[in-house]
Amino acid sequence: MTVLELLAPYGWIVVGPLGLRVCGERGKTPALLLGAGIVSASAFTLEQDWPAALLAAPCVVVAAWIAARMWRAADWLLRAALAQLVLAGAWLVASRAGLRMPHFPDAVVIMTALHFLYAGFGVCVFARATAARLPGSLARAVSWIVALCPLLMVAGTALTRWLEVAAGMALAAGVTVLAGMAMVSAKNRIAQLCFSLAAASAVIGMAIASMYAWTEMGGAFWLPIPQMAVAHGVANAIGFCTVGLAGHLLESGR
Repeated sequence: MTVLELLAPYGWIVVGPLGLRVCGERGKTPALLLGAGIVSASAFTLEQDWPAALLAAPCVVVAAWIAARMWRAADWLLRAALAQLVLAGAWLVASRAGLRMPHFPDAVVIMTALHFLYAGFGVCVFARATAARLPGSLARAVSWIVALCPLLMVAGTALTRWLEVAAGMALAAGVTVLAGMAMVSAKNRIAQLCFSLAAASAVIGMAIASMYAWTEMGGAFWLPIPQMAVAHGVANAIGFCTVGLAGHLLESGR
């Protein structure tokens, strides 16, 4: 398994259940997502084909069930998180089925699955938890930005790299501001450390991706896409989502 392939089940096993706990979910809901993630890990032991896609399918099924269960009582930011969790599951199935996007490297499909899981679900949950603790126009405005940017980045991949780069930079700025606001307002010392690490990881991860995009548009590949995706993905998956969401869990005392 490559690092990108490892990040997929990691997200469903760790970040997904952790995010649900930050949202106040307990019991079978996070456990079901954890189970789906464990099953999805076995999909990466097979060659890309429909048997592997079937092993990944529980992720999208469980994500859709969770979204349907929580949708009516959810606010707009939680709905954005749930919708992107379902999209992450759908792209994961597409990746294990071996589907390809015309004129794009093979890694783009799994990268899109990771994008919706971490930059979509993980970031939206983090933004929601931060805005809930810091009511005010600034927190709400930044939350809107970070919720919309993952979708704009995917649209930019198909339409124009300028949109993708602009959305990526806006997302990096937004999550850094939110992590900084969470750090300053946190009362738990360990949570403060988690938020500071999350902010640093957001800056590093998005800086790598933005530099790659700018140099690629100029015709010079500063870093090959697999290496860029690994550095960017690890920083966001572990540094921002895992550590940042753990900070919110610590701060809330759940």
